[in-house]
Amino acid sequence: RLLELHHLHGVGPLHVAHVARAREVQAIRTAKARRQPVTAEVTPHHLFLTVDDLDRLGPLGDMRPTLQTADDAAALWAGLADGTIDAVASDHAPHLLAEKSQSPPPPGVPGLQTMLPLLLTAVSEGRIAVPDLVRWSSRNPAAIHALRNKGEVRVGADADLVVVDRCVSPGRARRWLRATRGGGRTQSRRHLATAVLPSGSRTEDQ
Repeated sequence: RLLELHHLHGVGPLHVAHVARAREVQAIRTAKARRQPVTAEVTPHHLFLTVDDLDRLGPLGDMRPTLQTADDAAALWAGLADGTIDAVASDHAPHLLAEKSQSPPPPGVPGLQTMLPLLLTAVSEGRIAVPDLVRWSSRNPAAIHALRNKGEVRVGADADLVVVDRCVSPGRARRWLRATRGGGRTQSRRHLATAVLPSGSRTEDQ
């Protein structure tokens, strides 16, 4: 309905967050086909987890939108591949384990520290390529939100860098991170460092 209202009355760009269902992907695809200025993002947990994981995860799997079916997750991946979905966003909700043990538990899962390892694992499995990861997690978000000199490595851009060891497997995730790492799945890459340099630093200065 939001996309229809935007089509009829919208005068500017629309960004759709937390896309989780196949029908939502198709609605966004239709909107883009009729040249609506629409962008969209998906979360790592909706890419890597489904409703089938709920019994195992218990309250750690409680989030909004809720986890969907395997067909929905496949539609999200397809939407990323064909450009319907523009970005992957962490939707980071850093609840303590004690909070998630409450009744009812607060919805949400950690994502800030797990998004990159999950996407790098998808790279190692041949599901996506490194340029895809860069586009979905950096370049497109910077463009969508008009972040000047962000989202790419080039002369004149801010030197915000992430260093990854592509040859090290650090083993299994801690219990608290299992909700977004697919149940303690082994990671194939380790994030070593993130460098966000002082304001005014530029790539050519480094």
